[in-house]
Amino acid sequence: MGLIPKSIELFIQDVVTENEFEKKLLGDVIPPTDIGVSFDDIGALENVKETLKELVMLPLQRPELFCKGQLTKPCKGILLFGPPGTGKTMLAKAVATEAGANFINISMSSITSKWFGEGEKYVKAVFSLASKIAPSVIFVDE
Repeated sequence: MGLIPKSIELFIQDVVTENEFEKKLLGDVIPPTDIGVSFDDIGALENVKETLKELVMLPLQRPELFCKGQLTKPCKGILLFGPPGTGKTMLAKAVATEAGANFINISMSSITSKWFGEGEKYVKAVFSLASKIAPSVIFVDE
């Protein structure tokens, strides 16, 4: 179960947007209740899971630690890297599930376009939509 109570969850179908890129992206958003992967489902990578819990879950669970200057500001992004099949996507999905966040999975090929400026508009729409349906995890896959 995520950190966000059901009473304040923003459901995807409630999002209103006039942006054509955001409308396309809405179909790629997975609500936290539908992701189906948690840290318990990942059999290894204990150090990585602990690090992700500290970087992502702690700021959500204890925001007062970061507001009063006791800890540095929480990170705004995390880079997972490694060869294919090492669990990057599964870890990102688990983070979204545990945080109660919507999961937006986009591929690099969807960002690129032969038309000038289209890729930039798409990236802007990704972050705009993510802020509208916050909390969100944006996962950019290769």
